[in-house]
Amino acid sequence: MPEHSAVANPQDRAVWQEKLGAWEVATAEIRQQIEEVERPHRERIRKDATEKFPPETQEIMARPAAEQTAEERPVFELAWRQVTYEWDRLDGRIKGSEKEKLLALRKELAEFDSLKPAPLPAAMTGRDMSTRAPRVTIPGNAGAGEIAPGFLTILQPKPAPVTPLARSTGRRSALAKWIASPENPLTARVLVNRVWQQHFGRGLSATTSDFGTLGEIPSHPALLDWLARRFIADGWSAKKLHRLILNSAAWRQSTISSVEEKGRLADPENRLLWRWNTRRLDYEQIRDSIHAATGELNMTAGGPGADHTKPRRAVYLKVLRNVRDLLADVFDAPQHFNSTPTRDTTTTAAQSLLMANSRFLLDRAEAMAGHLIKHHGEDDRALVEAAWRCTAGRRPRTEEVEESLAFVAERQIQENQSVLTAAEFVAEAMPQRAGQAAVLSPGTAQERLVVADGAVTLPEGDFSIEAVVLLHSVFPDGRVRIIASQWNGDHSQSGWSLGITGMGSRRKPYMPVFQLVGPGADGRVVEEPVFSEIQLQMDR
Repeated sequence: MPEHSAVANPQDRAVWQEKLGAWEVATAEIRQQIEEVERPHRERIRKDATEKFPPETQEIMARPAAEQTAEERPVFELAWRQVTYEWDRLDGRIKGSEKEKLLALRKELAEFDSLKPAPLPAAMTGRDMSTRAPRVTIPGNAGAGEIAPGFLTILQPKPAPVTPLARSTGRRSALAKWIASPENPLTARVLVNRVWQQHFGRGLSATTSDFGTLGEIPSHPALLDWLARRFIADGWSAKKLHRLILNSAAWRQSTISSVEEKGRLADPENRLLWRWNTRRLDYEQIRDSIHAATGELNMTAGGPGADHTKPRRAVYLKVLRNVRDLLADVFDAPQHFNSTPTRDTTTTAAQSLLMANSRFLLDRAEAMAGHLIKHHGEDDRALVEAAWRCTAGRRPRTEEVEESLAFVAERQIQENQSVLTAAEFVAEAMPQRAGQAAVLSPGTAQERLVVADGAVTLPEGDFSIEAVVLLHSVFPDGRVRIIASQWNGDHSQSGWSLGITGMGSRRKPYMPVFQLVGPGADGRVVEEPVFSEIQLQMDR
């Protein structure tokens, strides 16, 4: 069954558990009071959610886990998700004085946040629910009896040898051992071919996902077999395989060959590798090289994944099918809707335009300028030479230095180019939306949309505000990130604002909130927040 499991070594787990235990002791009474407020609502939600299922499923959900069979456990896990889904929306069901009491208790609980450890990194994993596998049969063919576990009969006719483990049926480990067995050459051939494709742009067999009769015959079959045997002999070490290929004469070739004329006639597609093929960088390489040139690239190894707006190495980026980096779309990164054995490589005008004047590249140019000025001061020649090393990987020639210095003098590059002025309205396209959207950045002149400045008289009747928001960040504390307002921030004057709660909000983070400021019943100006109870998702 798939689940999220903590990814940490025993030492880190022990330290984390010790800190969590201290927090639990300090907050036991507060959490008990919160549980007493929530318990009747959770029970009502559990009952309502359970009654939506047919009687046989309700019976399984009412039975303790220890009494559920291997066939019933997956049914329970899937059905119980409906209960947890509703529990996550518990706050919307609690009203009145109970709601105020709950919020006060949560605020009191938040005072102990300094004791509570951050969650351990999590990964999607799979596990067996029982040491006994469910009985497998062929529907409509009862005479065939129970089907024993095994591999493809053309490769191994006998049933698979399976040894049950302490907490597992042992079937997955038996499959893993068979796949990675030295006596199974297919796995090594497929992996070696894909690594070759990664470095050369084309595998020894171009059909990397099809080694069958419909696949393409390898251009160098003996080399493929030799690499597969060497890979197994080296203990299935991918690092040794990469080193072997990158130190080969084939990989270190030039695009110019002494047999150019004969090669073009005999092998115009260069399948026999008589020269090097010119290749465009992949999306991940382009992205990392840009951040490396600006000095922003975070080289920290390991840790949780990051979204594409953070300058971490691409190998640590989260892959979300419905949240795409524009750079990935333009430079042919896979869509991840299905298996992609090879990538398309296109050359389009959109690529040149994005690299020339997109907001992402303009921001990176400003970051690079700031990085160079920080390390080289006002020495234009040192700045130019450093810029060439960062972007081209070499020192500039004399004429290149002179041309660059002339460009610097003409443009008069300033250190504070990144500061926006009111006249420089910044906009970008929003995914799946026509037109342009305003880019709101804290600490800049374009921090929020202001409907009107100065004192405002609130409307006496109903009014509505509509905003389509792509959220990239919120404040780390409880402050509200304002999107639009008709208020100057003076609490002695009336106005309204629409914003998103911060990470430390006593309600929930990422929640749209409408704030009203105006005269109360006694004539004094009061502030009243109206929380939406809706949580936005980052970068969506």
